[in-house]
Amino acid sequence: MFGMERWKDSLDMIQRTIQLASTNREILKPTIAEAKVFLAAIGIPLLLIPLSILVPALGVLMILSWILSLLFLILVFPFIKTYYRAAQTWIVYKTFKGEACSYRDGLDRADINKGDIIGLTILEKVASMMAARIRGGQRKGAGVMTLILNIILSLIARGIEEAWDLVGNYLLPSSIIQEKNFIESAKELGNLKNNVPAGLVGIFGIEFVGSLIMSFVNLGLVLFVILSFFIAATTGFWPIFLFALIILVVGNVAGGMIISMVKTIYFTVFFMAITMPNEIPKQYKESLTSYLKGGTTGKP
Repeated sequence: MFGMERWKDSLDMIQRTIQLASTNREILKPTIAEAKVFLAAIGIPLLLIPLSILVPALGVLMILSWILSLLFLILVFPFIKTYYRAAQTWIVYKTFKGEACSYRDGLDRADINKGDIIGLTILEKVASMMAARIRGGQRKGAGVMTLILNIILSLIARGIEEAWDLVGNYLLPSSIIQEKNFIESAKELGNLKNNVPAGLVGIFGIEFVGSLIMSFVNLGLVLFVILSFFIAATTGFWPIFLFALIILVVGNVAGGMIISMVKTIYFTVFFMAITMPNEIPKQYKESLTSYLKGGTTGKP
């Protein structure tokens, strides 16, 4: 019963987040722009695959393009992702403050906070590397003590990821909305400490339903990949298998972007509610308060 209630509440929260986003369609544009950057990064290497088959001399260029694309996605794209999330944060803030705000306004604000964007992205990478390093310390073996140690290490790694997820999602609106850098904003984490339950509802609820939905989606995509492999092996038409692999990757990235967007909206509203409730106009206050508490949200 608890599982079903958790699923229902979490799914309802995501639905209400999307409903809030529909208040101002500009809120969706940073996520769309982020998706376009990702597709552009993999588009050229993908285009070169069939061309290199037709013109073998292009094979070296194709390999080089994939290397550059992967380096871009690993080293540069995380900063671009935070940049668009910062723009989205500003649009959400202005919208529910009762002021007009365009996609261009969001980008302009993100440009002002480039230092915070770089800093927050680096901290996120450090937290991910720490968690990965701890997981890498897990030992191989079948002993009870080894099993217990691996469980403890896994829990510590997961705890680091969840802690940063909560802190990072709070520091983003704190840095972008207020005229403070992210280091100054970190001094206000006491506000988060006093509201941890609501913050955890956002993190775990969104992650829970997002992971569950993506599990079903991935199951279908993996079956599609397996089916396409057998078709390709039987007919010799391997592009269909390549297409299935691309769909698998793009589907997972798209799912991650949607979950990230929901978190950005939720935590911007969360930040406004606990630090500047008086700035929220009456026509929005009731719906946003209901949203954070998990009630039914009337359209603002």
